[in-house]
Amino acid sequence: DASEQVEGEYNAQISIVGTQLQGEPSESLPVSLTVEAAPIAFLSKEELGFENTFVNGETAAQLVTLRNDGLANLNLNEVSIDSDNFTVDPDTGQVIEPGDAQIYEVKFTPQEVGEFNATLSFEGDEVSGEVSLTGEGIPAPELAVDPASFEKQAYVGQQTEYFLDVTNAGEDTLDYTAFSTTGDLIDQDFTGDEFPPEGWFRAGANGGENWTTPGNSACSIWVPDNSACFYWSPSTDGTQRLVTKQLDTGGLSKLNVSFTHLVDHFGGDYELRLETTGDGGETWTTVKSWAPGDLPETDEMIELDNEDVGSDEFHVAWTFDGNSFNLNTWGVLDVQIGTPDWLAVGPNEGSLTAGETLEHTLSVDATDLEEGTLNAEVVANTNDPLAPTASIPFTLNVIEEVAVTPFPTQEEVFPNQDFAVDFNVESLDDLEVFSYEMEMGFNADRMQVQEVVTDGTLSEDLTL
Repeated sequence: DASEQVEGEYNAQISIVGTQLQGEPSESLPVSLTVEAAPIAFLSKEELGFENTFVNGETAAQLVTLRNDGLANLNLNEVSIDSDNFTVDPDTGQVIEPGDAQIYEVKFTPQEVGEFNATLSFEGDEVSGEVSLTGEGIPAPELAVDPASFEKQAYVGQQTEYFLDVTNAGEDTLDYTAFSTTGDLIDQDFTGDEFPPEGWFRAGANGGENWTTPGNSACSIWVPDNSACFYWSPSTDGTQRLVTKQLDTGGLSKLNVSFTHLVDHFGGDYELRLETTGDGGETWTTVKSWAPGDLPETDEMIELDNEDVGSDEFHVAWTFDGNSFNLNTWGVLDVQIGTPDWLAVGPNEGSLTAGETLEHTLSVDATDLEEGTLNAEVVANTNDPLAPTASIPFTLNVIEEVAVTPFPTQEEVFPNQDFAVDFNVESLDDLEVFSYEMEMGFNADRMQVQEVVTDGTLSEDLTL
């Protein structure tokens, strides 16, 4: 029995003694045993069953562990599944040393409707193993939208609506939520390993290096761990800024910024400012300032509506101006910068049976917008396995608020509105009119003739 023996040579002897014979004669028979090490494969599962899954969908992974309980390397040559409806990762051969194990992730990915049975096979030089797999593919929902994108125009201050049809083109219930991407431009805390965060930068005296984090300074004495902090050391006299990433604010007239901050004062003079720039940092505009002194943890909500807003080189900065030795720290956290929600979706969710369509209203509000082009998306998160997230681009060209008064109606017509101009052609001296020419005078940059409609034959008193 070599089951408890390690690899090697073993020697013994069998002794035979004649106990009932004179002199108790004996004989010895030498015995030798060579134990060769071998791998022993242990599989944690014999079978895996998967829940019903949409066609072209994918289940969460189930795990199978292959462990080498033997005393020699387990040389695994092939890992395979005899069906395209299941996947395994990793799916290549490898060497598993004695006592080691490899974990395999198995997923069910049905390609069509039906019940599926398959075998996960492990083939090695001296070992093999199998795991049975079962699962059922069921009909899937399918998202379809109309139109696929929007490019619209609105004048400053206009409120209007457009419509988006969402259809379930599949065979099972489609569940989804919908929202627009207007709103937050920045939502930043400072808990990551990288500082400044991606796209942000420091500038000014000492390269702005007094702006740091509690993890890299003694700021942790005064401010929370998720803060950016201006720390007194090294003692530096001058202006130092912590600057956001560049934002394209074209077409916007207002932004909202909110953050929390606190100050631990030491002594002496300095100024703390919130600033903006619309030229990439060449010039700065003071939005708000704070005098020297202790400041408990305070929430700020500030509307930005200066001339910097509307630039495609827009930044916000938290600025220290003075001798850093005069305070212990200024902590800033939970920074949010957002736009007016000029695009809203309603309803914002749906559950559609096969073939059903739901009309959604896209409400555009250009009240706080300025002339320019804005880009957003309507995003739908769905249970469609082929389109778990779908995006519908929405481009809005905001134009100046103008109106025309076509003669003879005397009614104002605003951009994007269609209107008709009626006119009469009459005969002179009771003579029938056979032909005529007309010329319309208008600014072609602002107006376009969409259609010319005639009805009937030209005769006296005909209205076209």
